[in-house]
Amino acid sequence: MFILDKQWANLLSDFFLDIAKACFITAFIAPLSSNNQFLNQLLILIKALSNVIIYLSVARHIKSYELD
Repeated sequence: MFILDKQWANLLSDFFLDIAKACFITAFIAPLSSNNQFLNQLLILIKALSNVIIYLSVARHIKSYELD
């Protein structure tokens, strides 16, 4: 493991939260901007929302370092 102080943990957690917000927004804009079929739009949404879940879990894990 590595040692992460509270200031860096807070900064990294906020960074990953911002990335998750950006992915969430683009997940709903990207399918609307193209003339894809419904199945392709659903696939884009699923991929983007899975990325959001990953970024949120990383942010939560980093935030746990801040609490220690």
